Amino acid sequence: MFLSKARIIILFKDHKVRAVEVFLKKGEPEVGREIEKTYTLENLAEVLDDFRREFKISSVRVLLPEEKSYLRLFDLPLGSGVTRGAVLEKMREVVPEPPEEGYFDWKQVGADKRSVKIQALVVSKEFLTSFQKEAQRAKLSVEAFESPSSALARLTDKEEKPHLILYQNERFFLFACFKGNVYGVLSFQDESELSQRVEELAGFVKEKWGLEVEKEAKKDLDPVMGLALKEDIKGKDENVLNLKLSEIKIGKIEKKEKKEEKMPEKPKKSLKKIKWALLLLGLGLIIVGASFFFFKKGGDEVEMIGGQTDSKELVSPTQNLPSPTPTIERKNLKIRVLNGSGVAGKAGEIKDFLQRLGYQEIETANADSYDYEETKIAIKKTKEDYLEILLIDLEDYAVSSESSILDEESEFDVEVTIGQESD
Repeated sequence: MFLSKARIIILFKDHKVRAVEVFLKKGEPEVGREIEKTYTLENLAEVLDDFRREFKISSVRVLLPEEKSYLRLFDLPLGSGVTRGAVLEKMREVVPEPPEEGYFDWKQVGADKRSVKIQALVVSKEFLTSFQKEAQRAKLSVEAFESPSSALARLTDKEEKPHLILYQNERFFLFACFKGNVYGVLSFQDESELSQRVEELAGFVKEKWGLEVEKEAKKDLDPVMGLALKEDIKGKDENVLNLKLSEIKIGKIEKKEKKEEKMPEKPKKSLKKIKWALLLLGLGLIIVGASFFFFKKGGDEVEMIGGQTDSKELVSPTQNLPSPTPTIERKNLKIRVLNGSGVAGKAGEIKDFLQRLGYQEIETANADSYDYEETKIAIKKTKEDYLEILLIDLEDYAVSSESSILDEESEFDVEVTIGQESD
């Protein structure tokens, strides 16, 4: 099936869910089709499946209801150890709903001589768990979850001054944003309260962060556009604010436990066969040998599944591809990007994109022709372990399902030839 190149944003409002098709043209988002449906928890999987078929997609980005998430900015003392555990403990102090591992994420957004500035997101466990289960049933993977405040803040990334942004869902929300970060959030019920809330939030931001905020709230910014522009999907905690979809990981663990529970039955079943064979056929030695082989094969299966669930770098856990192992680091791969699309600057665009993901050694050049339709990957046999993560990272660039072997004498580990369909 031909998959759409658009980014599909899912958002919720009242009892409706909307899917918005967004194309990026020269780095600018452009809205295509929009579909809105009424939903309940009972029919959400059916609605998501309709979106999948209508837009011909396999993945989506989800704009969380602001009411179901908490985005906070705070400081941690420099030298105290900025770890996921430390951020989790701090978040438990500053949000009403106690966060759990897998339902929050964070990134470092600044530092001075005394502290490190952290932006962290916590999502309602009930909402996220329910949505992920229904998305799995609809055979949709999720590239990113993001709150409207975080998506809107991305639209202020190039602003010279801090701004207030008004957003309405079931309630009104006022966000103080600057350089892609959210410095404060206020919610209220009636728009008549706006002037009062503007003064409150502006005062808080000045006192807490020392920032003078423009007091005229922007009302025309769309968080759908902000989420469509999100590029920091995969990476280390301190660099990327994106949930790791713990429910998918839990699903794998449950699968493992289910198989482990059955394992003890195999030798019992085999021993029973041995006794039966010894009594009736006198073939005990043969059956014991066959039983030993069968039991050993089962043990290997448990080890394989355990290896998958222990992975620490689930870059996109809802993908059908296996997760890369923790030993694979993008910075260790030397890449040459070849422009085979005929579009000027395309190789440079891909280079910049890959560098944001953590690849470091990248060179660009023109391909032997501009007639490539699909994007092609050639990789050294000794680096084939990296193929899975490359396919995930370049999934938006119409990568061919067939890769080729790169000569071991090449000075590069990988050659990526960009095709015309990558636009």
